Amino acid sequence: MSGRGTAGVEEVGLDEGQLAVFAGSHHKGDGDGLVVRAADSQPLASANGWEILILGGLPIREPVARYGPFVMNTREEIVQAFEDFQAGRMGTVPAEKVPHRSAADEPLA
Repeated sequence: MSGRGTAGVEEVGLDEGQLAVFAGSHHKGDGDGLVVRAADSQPLASANGWEILILGGLPIREPVARYGPFVMNTREEIVQAFEDFQAGRMGTVPAEKVPHRSAADEPLA
């Protein structure tokens, strides 16, 4: 997301905007794990440290189409997502309304 560091026991260098893919277990120790380490020095824009996003799951073996922040399966889906975004059909941050909440939910604060 921002900043720089290393990923994996191989300590592969990563800069802002780069992706690391962990396939299988390369952890040298007991059990499974991911190894990431922030660089000792960060760019000025990342003065608060290395910001990363970790996602996990099984491969879905489907085509990938991407444009800007949108990731879909086809170009047509990307066009539809872009149109939905421009029309305001993707909500706002922070959310003005959380439709799936009910009186049974615990307060967020």
